[in-house]
Amino acid sequence: MKIIKAQLKADLFPASRKGLGWLLGTGICFAVGFAAKGLLLNPLRFEASGGEWNGYLTNYFFPSLFSALTLWLWIVIQKTKELPPKTFLLWIMLFGLLFAGIAALSNPTIQDIYWSMLLTKGWVMSNLNPYLTTPNMLSGDPWLAPFLDFKDSPMIYGPLWVYLVAGAIYVGKSFAGSLFFIKLVMLAIFLCIGIVLRRIMHIHRLSPQMQNILLLLLAWNPFILQTLITDAHSDALILLSILVSYLFFKEKKYGASAGVLLVGGFAKYTSLFLLPIPLFYLLWKSTFSLREKAVRLGGIVLLALGMGILLYAPFGGFETVLGGGMRNALLELGSIPFSLFPTMAIATTLNFDTSAIRLLGLLVGIFLMCWYLKKDNSLLAYSFPFLGIFIFGTPWFLPWYTMWIFPLLLLIFSPLSIILVSSLLILTPTVISPLTGSYIVASIYIGWKLLSPHANAPAPRLTE
Repeated sequence: MKIIKAQLKADLFPASRKGLGWLLGTGICFAVGFAAKGLLLNPLRFEASGGEWNGYLTNYFFPSLFSALTLWLWIVIQKTKELPPKTFLLWIMLFGLLFAGIAALSNPTIQDIYWSMLLTKGWVMSNLNPYLTTPNMLSGDPWLAPFLDFKDSPMIYGPLWVYLVAGAIYVGKSFAGSLFFIKLVMLAIFLCIGIVLRRIMHIHRLSPQMQNILLLLLAWNPFILQTLITDAHSDALILLSILVSYLFFKEKKYGASAGVLLVGGFAKYTSLFLLPIPLFYLLWKSTFSLREKAVRLGGIVLLALGMGILLYAPFGGFETVLGGGMRNALLELGSIPFSLFPTMAIATTLNFDTSAIRLLGLLVGIFLMCWYLKKDNSLLAYSFPFLGIFIFGTPWFLPWYTMWIFPLLLLIFSPLSIILVSSLLILTPTVISPLTGSYIVASIYIGWKLLSPHANAPAPRLTE
């Protein structure tokens, strides 16, 4: 034991400590910021006016603070270049776990998880179908207290998400207990994401230093910690399913890759969009025999049918689940002024409504997927279709959509690009609108292209 303690101390505080003070000082500042946010905010008072103190802290002060801290990470990366990789990694992990713990103990500052808990509680306690029930129908329930919006919308997420929330409510019993168990699940997902990303970075042969930088941008990222753990977004399941699917894909386990996307699709349907990628490689690119391909494809079909029947039956079947709220969310829900600039320009010029914009985004996404499949670039085939959809076909852009592919974007773009975009996502939509944010991103990119003599040089750190 003494030997282990001595080794750990030597790893944490090596003889060459240049840059360690920058890392520790920044970690302490982040921890204080997260703790202050958790203590000062009253999440059960969603103010209709941003002028209230709670609304000011939620919408302006803390987003601005964490956006600035995120930008500061670029300086930390520059100052810690000579720090031993093992030391850097250990401190990233220790502080990352601390931040995640504080985020888990902080109550959500948006209504999405409370809405899911209320509707699911109606099913667990009163056998009310969440896909046919709205919060307005539960007006006497004390769990309705945090709401201002979404009172007329039934559940729009997949049944797997409902079962997850139902399990937390069944075990936790109370409001606080249920939320606590949901946060435990989110913590587990956060840890799994880090482990899976490490394996993917190893497959891509990134240097230990670059791996540590990317883990820093994930584990210390206020946008990820807030969205995934504090707010307990259902999109965390999409992130995990896409990332694990990509890992299996790179290991040439195409059947497992497709299966993971399928399972994720039963939580939130987004991951199903990527199913053609592993299926294409399974049927046309793999070296399996015809019989082996048939067996694997049959397994995927049986998984889809089996899970579909088991998960949807308690709620009245597939038609009930996809009707009502889901149909409205897909076809009608949207606000063009809260879209990115290209979507806004297209909608205004061509007089497109939200349905037409979504169809355009779908076509752009399919085109990009086919394009990168043709180029045999699986990383871009997994990620760029969603970027195309966000930019050209999302009539109401919400920052947490980018979380679906955030770990994959770490592998594609430079650390500085990730830092700049993360800082803008933290500010969206309360401090700046998506429209303003897209202007800023476009301006930075164009300016970089025009002013940097090395802008067109290929990135040396990643090969497909």
